[in-house]
Amino acid sequence: MTIPTLYCSSYDGEYVVTGGTAGMLRLWRLVLSPTPSLQIVFEARAHSKSITAVQFGAHDKQVVSAGLDGCIFCWWFNK
Repeated sequence: MTIPTLYCSSYDGEYVVTGGTAGMLRLWRLVLSPTPSLQIVFEARAHSKSITAVQFGAHDKQVVSAGLDGCIFCWWFNK
């Protein structure tokens, strides 16, 4: 697994999004019980080059990613 180059947490603190040098975007859910852990809930080869920025949108329902491939994508999620 590629080590993320950056991350951003959701406003409610339940989710984390990471972007990596291989262009992989991952959405993780923080699970607190019984032992704190992160579970991948979404994973995609989002960009053909490194991801340079990730950000949650309004109400944590979308994620925006930007990469060195010159693309910006908006990802919509249902919680």
